[in-house]
Amino acid sequence: MDKNLNLAVAQVSSIDGDIENNISKAISIIKHFSKRADIIVFPEKFITGYIPEKISYNKQKYCLSEKDSRLIPLTNICKQTKTNIIIGSPLLKNNEIYNSVFIINNQGKIKGTYDKMFLFDSEKNIYHRGEKFKILNYKGWRIGIGICYDAGFPEHSRILAELGCDVYVVSGLFSTGTGYRELSTWFPARALDNGMFSALSNYYGQTGEWDSCGFSGIWSPWGEKINSSKFTGETVICEELNYGLISDAKKSEKMVTDIQQYHEINSINSTFINLEE
Repeated sequence: MDKNLNLAVAQVSSIDGDIENNISKAISIIKHFSKRADIIVFPEKFITGYIPEKISYNKQKYCLSEKDSRLIPLTNICKQTKTNIIIGSPLLKNNEIYNSVFIINNQGKIKGTYDKMFLFDSEKNIYHRGEKFKILNYKGWRIGIGICYDAGFPEHSRILAELGCDVYVVSGLFSTGTGYRELSTWFPARALDNGMFSALSNYYGQTGEWDSCGFSGIWSPWGEKINSSKFTGETVICEELNYGLISDAKKSEKMVTDIQQYHEINSINSTFINLEE
């Protein structure tokens, strides 16, 4: 494939509950970076901020739908600038709340949503668990989507890799404390294990009761950091992804192909050896 992919991950703050202001901020970012990025990714629930208690208390106000008129300014700017975006928001569907991202293409169409599959403990009483993987096809690339805690499960990215994904893109909220340790372990591993690029859009600053740790980034199919924010301030990381690196990495690191041998083994047929007898 000759065409490379220009990917941008936004590390930005969000004003809790101020949907109009947050959308306006996203529009400014899209305008500024549209000439450098095919796809711009925003953090988890960026449109509302990470405020699950407020969301569950007033879901009509804080949850959006695919036909929500509040998304029109976003769809308009995507069409105007010819930019694709992935942006996080609570989603109201069949009267259930989902932790989701909206996928808006460069024609200004909402192409669907992805709903978070692995819910954090504090989310389980509020959000309904997603059940479908979503893969974007763009210029010959396959882009798999995750949201925050999804990335902590190797199976999530592995399934996407086995479905042919070239990039694993995640909207997240990784906080100070354990967040940096998690993201600096998970994202290189998801990339290396699967021979694909991985990318994280994390918050800057505080959202809800959480202080984010920043360090959004993009990692190569070898698990090496291509680009990452060096601080917890606001930034947008833009990187041109070279498709040739994927095939080179898979020739060198054969985990994706060799896992097929494992699938042929009956892993249930195990032997337990008691050393105390």
